[in-house]
This record gives sequence, structure tokens and C-alpha cells, in this order.
Amino acid sequence: MENFEKILHNNECEHLSEQEQEWLKQVSVYEPNIIVLKELVDPKPESVSLMLGHTLKLGNQFDKFGVVIDLTSANRPTAKTRRMLHKKFGLVAKQATHISFLTKGILLHTAIRFVMYGLKHKSYSMNENLEDAVTSIRKAIR
Repeated sequence: MENFEKILHNNECEHLSEQEQEWLKQVSVYEPNIIVLKELVDPKPESVSLMLGHTLKLGNQFDKFGVVIDLTSANRPTAKTRRMLHKKFGLVAKQATHISFLTKGILLHTAIRFVMYGLKHKSYSMNENLEDAVTSIRKAIR
């Protein structure tokens, strides 16, 4: 973890439960301008809210930033969690220069395209590995 991320992380974690601290560990600065969020296997509205909020805090320290969202292990969220995703993810999409999704499966690709179209966010990609996802972000933020 970079020094700036350690300070931010330590200040936030003082008042969080152990579970919430574990959720925050799923969001990190991969390198300057690139944030990686590894979605939980069974996301909850509270985890989604905290993790996407943390993504914005980390990303906003840069002039431009991109986000890798790793959905490779995530199960289908509940209706309540999807509502929270819609609310919080819209904020991330407005501020991120590029969003790379790590996912496999045509149905999830279709759902992502539908969501991104609805958010009017045109700079996104779907990748099968982290290296390709990071490369997509680097190209977009040049």
C-alpha cells in the first residue's frame, strides 16, 4: 500500500467494524491513477456503499483515474444490493475516466453494457485479466 493510501486507510479504519475494515481491503491503489475494487462473493448494500465510497476517495486524489472492477467471483446481488449499486456506482462512473470490468460470461457483459449505456459512460472495457484491464485504463487516461 502506498503511503498516502495507508494514511487514508488508517484514519478511516479507526471507527469501522472488523467486517467493514475487511471490505475496505478489497479496494486499493494498483498504481497512481488506477484503483482496483475486487467485489465480494456475496455483496451487501452496506459493503457496496462503503467500497464504492472508498473507491471515490482513493481516485479523487488524482486528476484523472480509472477503476478496475473485478467481478470474477461475485454472485448475483439481491434487489436491495442492486439498488445500492445503481445509486453509488453512478457516482463512480461520473468521476472515473475509464472503468475496466474483469468478468467472464456473455450475460454479465450484456448487463454491463446496458448499465453503462444508461449512465452515458462511454469509456469502459470488459477484460478477462488484470493486465488487460490496467492497459485499457492507461490508454484512456493518457
